Amino acid sequence: MLQPFLVSSVQVPHSLLQKRVGRTSPLQDSKVRVYLFWGEGCAHCEEEKRFLAELSQKHHDLDIREYEVLHDNRNLKLLTDLIKIHGKQPSGVPITFIGSQVFEGFSKQIQSAMERTMSECRNRSCTDPADLLM
Repeated sequence: MLQPFLVSSVQVPHSLLQKRVGRTSPLQDSKVRVYLFWGEGCAHCEEEKRFLAELSQKHHDLDIREYEVLHDNRNLKLLTDLIKIHGKQPSGVPITFIGSQVFEGFSKQIQSAMERTMSECRNRSCTDPADLLM
């Protein structure tokens, strides 16, 4: 079972994105897509959900997609598929994908890194992480 605890981030090389998808597809709708995988009863997950909700009030270009994984096997499969593409194993929640970045856990440091990544995505159009599954 996934446990809420990890704190780290990983960047996926541009070449891996091209290899997996056949192209690097910037979002055409100028949205910053955020995939949050969380678990019911996870305090760090709830903190991150509040953070993202507040941020989406300030930045209307955020497209936040949330997937509960402790009770929904389809969501867990989606997380497992995405995390494997990034060369990792799921080890805890929350896990968040933004552009080519993967954030595991939630802390002030990760919050700042997420905000920087979102800003970079606004400036240069990031790939939708789900494109890696195509």
